[in-house]
Amino acid sequence: MAEERSSSLTSGSDGGSRVSAEEVASAADDLLASLDLLVRCSLSTEGLTSVEEAQDRLYHHLQGRARGSEPQRSPSKVMGAIQDEVKRDSHVRVQLLKVLSQAEEYLHGLDQPQKDQLDAAPGVQGWEDKLTWYQDRLTRNDCPILVAGETSAGKSSILNMLLGEEILPYSLLSTTSVICELKYGAKRCAVAHLTEPDPTTGGDTVDIAFQDTVPVMQQLAPYVQQRGDRSAPSPYKKVEIFWPLAYLKGGIVIVDSPGIGESDDMTKHVISYLPQAFAFIYVINSGTAGGVQEDRLQNLLKMISEKKDGDWLHHFNPEAAIFVCNKWDQVPGKEADEVKHDTWKKLKRCWPGIKEHQLYYLSAKTAFSQFRAAGILTKDFEELTHGIEELLPASLHNRLESTYKWLSNLLKRSAFCQRVQICSALMSADQRQREYLDIMDRIDKLESRAEAVMQGLEKELNTSVRQAIESLETYLINEKQTITRWTEQEAPTAKDFSVINEETANLIRQRLQTVVNCWKDSTRPFQKIQDDLMRRFQEEFRPVEDQVAAIRVAMEHGGGAAEELTVSADSGQQSLDLINTQWTPGQKVAIALTSPIWLPFAIVAGVIYLPVAGIKTLYNKIVTEQKMKTYHTDKARFMRERAEETLESFCEGSNLRKVMDSHMAAVWQWFGALRESIPALLRAEKRLLQSVQQEKTQNRKAVGYYKTFYQQCLQLQGKLDKLYMRDIRKYEIDYGSIICDRTTDFISEGSFGAVYRASLKKADGSSQPVALKILKDDILDTVSEFLVEEDNLKRMQHPNVVRFLGSSCRKTKSGRLELFMVLELCDTTLKRVIFHGQQNIPAKHKVDSPAFIKAREFLRTNALQIASGLAYIHGNGLVHRDLKLDNILMKKGTVKIADLGLAKPMEIIAGTSHAGALLYAAPEKLRGEVYNFKADVYSFGLLLWEMWYGIHVFKNLESASDLAFVEKIKEGARPDLVGKTAPSGEWAAMMEECWDGDANRRPAARTISERLQELKQAEM
Repeated sequence: MAEERSSSLTSGSDGGSRVSAEEVASAADDLLASLDLLVRCSLSTEGLTSVEEAQDRLYHHLQGRARGSEPQRSPSKVMGAIQDEVKRDSHVRVQLLKVLSQAEEYLHGLDQPQKDQLDAAPGVQGWEDKLTWYQDRLTRNDCPILVAGETSAGKSSILNMLLGEEILPYSLLSTTSVICELKYGAKRCAVAHLTEPDPTTGGDTVDIAFQDTVPVMQQLAPYVQQRGDRSAPSPYKKVEIFWPLAYLKGGIVIVDSPGIGESDDMTKHVISYLPQAFAFIYVINSGTAGGVQEDRLQNLLKMISEKKDGDWLHHFNPEAAIFVCNKWDQVPGKEADEVKHDTWKKLKRCWPGIKEHQLYYLSAKTAFSQFRAAGILTKDFEELTHGIEELLPASLHNRLESTYKWLSNLLKRSAFCQRVQICSALMSADQRQREYLDIMDRIDKLESRAEAVMQGLEKELNTSVRQAIESLETYLINEKQTITRWTEQEAPTAKDFSVINEETANLIRQRLQTVVNCWKDSTRPFQKIQDDLMRRFQEEFRPVEDQVAAIRVAMEHGGGAAEELTVSADSGQQSLDLINTQWTPGQKVAIALTSPIWLPFAIVAGVIYLPVAGIKTLYNKIVTEQKMKTYHTDKARFMRERAEETLESFCEGSNLRKVMDSHMAAVWQWFGALRESIPALLRAEKRLLQSVQQEKTQNRKAVGYYKTFYQQCLQLQGKLDKLYMRDIRKYEIDYGSIICDRTTDFISEGSFGAVYRASLKKADGSSQPVALKILKDDILDTVSEFLVEEDNLKRMQHPNVVRFLGSSCRKTKSGRLELFMVLELCDTTLKRVIFHGQQNIPAKHKVDSPAFIKAREFLRTNALQIASGLAYIHGNGLVHRDLKLDNILMKKGTVKIADLGLAKPMEIIAGTSHAGALLYAAPEKLRGEVYNFKADVYSFGLLLWEMWYGIHVFKNLESASDLAFVEKIKEGARPDLVGKTAPSGEWAAMMEECWDGDANRRPAARTISERLQELKQAEM
């Protein structure tokens, strides 16, 4: 071992004499020589009892020196840095609480029908209680770091190491039996909380005053440790320990919990803390055979997945966890890599989405003794403290982020309800009745269709389960030899009949378990079922979601409501379509509303753990006293026969189905949530319609009444968004990594900002050319637009749509927040390629000439790419609204649709403004009507005409005023298809169909794409 260490260390100068790694290695067997080297290094020899311990101290000293001048991150420094982050978080929480208070005032000012409408909506049900809960959560200054883990894994030792003092009791036996909370206190003391009030005094707490003459651990032991039957309930539910540690002042609370898996009650104690914890440290006992006790961690996840409170799990972030493999010094050096691989494999099975940076290897005993005796921080200890330092800020941010999202969703639902009220108030009684009956009829039909879809998906899910069972059965049969082959050395050594029976059952169960886990790892059945179900759900429910969107449009527009719904919010004008939800219909309808955060836990918890009781029952049936007489004669044969009988019984009848069903329960639960999501949403819309229908006051007075609330709601949403962008939002790209000269790198101006060429520095030192969009105005005026465009771009992953790389920001010297979008850099625009040369314009060439055929193919190729990108945008529930050649970019001959800043989800579009260029606006937009995807198809038809002729559309009307132009278009004016090389046949038909005055007769973008592909074959 000494030789292995010396090969990886280098010497250097320090406070004492120079000592080389070679000198340390030469003293590996000599205690006195090792102690002498410690003295030469000015290191303490306190507490050393063996040459191994002395060598360890020397080794860690040299290891630290080999890291050079790299500063050591002591626990106090790490906790100090965390405290700074806690202070910053406290400042933002105060600001967010102000907005919550203003929202509370607004919401409580609503009349009861409006409150009831909110309470019926999925995602915000029970909003009054939740509002109070979020306020309480933000008000709390404590920041718990929960430490849990396997029994006797050394949790308390690790905590003492982080604290720098031996406070919490520990021993070789299982110790902590109750929750221990370590908090800041000017005076050292503790308070034990009783499970039941004291029968004598009636008190529910016991004060613990520490005596200076007795070790603190010894004084705490009677309250936190439980000897004897640890399954029996403890008289104490938790112990608060107050300690004058400076870095606990900011509200950091260190929580030591009972060992996972000892009993369900103890595990429930841990689970109850998870939503409160801002960091979760799980300690693994690496010194035991097998390492990770999968069944215990699995049980924790199973209990998590069984909690049906989506809000509860929304605040538990599986990424805010660290796994510490303690007692690493007990793992033989030659086996370390194998143990690491096995540990990682097991954790991947047990914890959803775990990353390698969440796993640490450590000997708390060694680390603490080295630090206490010689002030040495071992490398593994430093890595752990750095991991904790990175972990907590992310969890603090999660609290702010989740609060923002919930409140934003609530305000957006309220704004929607107000719009529906305004729309209804503007209608006549007859019109309102007709609209009501029509929409209710559409909802009833949609409910029936949604149920039919879910019945089909249920059949598919049952088929998937049956196929998984068949796959497992086939796998078990093929692995029969693995399960049934035993040696005498592997058999139990006990003599008692019942003990042999018990041990044999456990051994065969473990062997069977290993084989089943191999099947699961190779086929990933539960994940596959989940992925297939989600994919099919999205496919089948796309039309349903579109109809939900159409119903919502019908509910919130009509009767002249469009003009009433544009109101002032702060200093800017925010129209209704800018304040709507940023989520797509699909996300709102089901996926986001069913709290899928817990689903990965449910799926992981579905790792097949064979029921011990079931296997034992099989043995009780097949193992007789007579068979036991042959056991000691041929143990291997006995084990083989028992394994064969177990495997046969396990695979026959309904046994395998029962096992699979028990682990599919979570998937079925999730399926049930999906099934309920559409009806729940439609019920909410029904209730809203019924409430509005019963409203007696339907006049301009009612419009003013609801418009006041609507404006208040918009203003609150604006404040919330501004706070989010300034102090909560985490940006993907650091501004310091962007290189741009605004004086020379200007490209163009878009809808909401200027675009520049820039370079993005990467971590490896290289750089990437990018396009940088800089918003024109202050965040105070453009936050809603920014969020909408960013959300649109994030969801666009298509070769014919400009790729979004991330956002960034910086605060100017004046305090203004400047926002940036980093986008894929393109070469030019399609307009420039066409208009700056005649070779790509069919109308400029003689029909059927080689130049004409080449130009026509250029048009077809690029039109096909535009249609493909447009179909993708529409498939994601968005309407571009500003489709023109200026917004079609080119990169290496490939079309890229750009400038999605005006794109909106279809359900929130009303003809309230002529967004986009007036020349390309569809007639229904110009008439102020509700419009949909077909508005983009109209614009596409005009683009085809421009690409064919190489001139701007409607040049014959360029002298007309805007008002006159609009009237001409509404009357049916369209570009002329004239000239010697005018488009004919399918080309002319496609243009005319696209710009048809009736949107319903226009083809879908996907249909256009298919026709353009067919056109290539026809023209060859």
